[in-house]
Amino acid sequence: LYEKMNKVIECLEILDVPRELLIYDFFDLNLTLQFNGQQLFDIPLIVPIRQRHKYQLDLITYDLILQEYQLIDCEVVYYLPKTTDRPGHFNQNILRRKRLIKSATTVEKLLNLDRST
Repeated sequence: LYEKMNKVIECLEILDVPRELLIYDFFDLNLTLQFNGQQLFDIPLIVPIRQRHKYQLDLITYDLILQEYQLIDCEVVYYLPKTTDRPGHFNQNILRRKRLIKSATTVEKLLNLDRST
């Protein structure tokens, strides 16, 4: 997963769009009894792309099961303002996937860098 996500960072740098690969601290919340069934976001590595507003953001991730890069519109379902910010971690918002914006088998296709198609 790190290899796939580092490729995202490399391609974004080519586009001169610096972004940071972050560990999503709450990826395993669906496994707890209190949150099970709420369909919370469950992928551990993300690259935030755009904050639409306080409760909505777009991010890129890689789905190991589907073996594809995904650009996803997520909504903040829980905001944790008193959480200590940790460098390299996304830990102040609990997310839910709102919609899949785009998916592709390569990051180049996801970011429209693949000119062969």
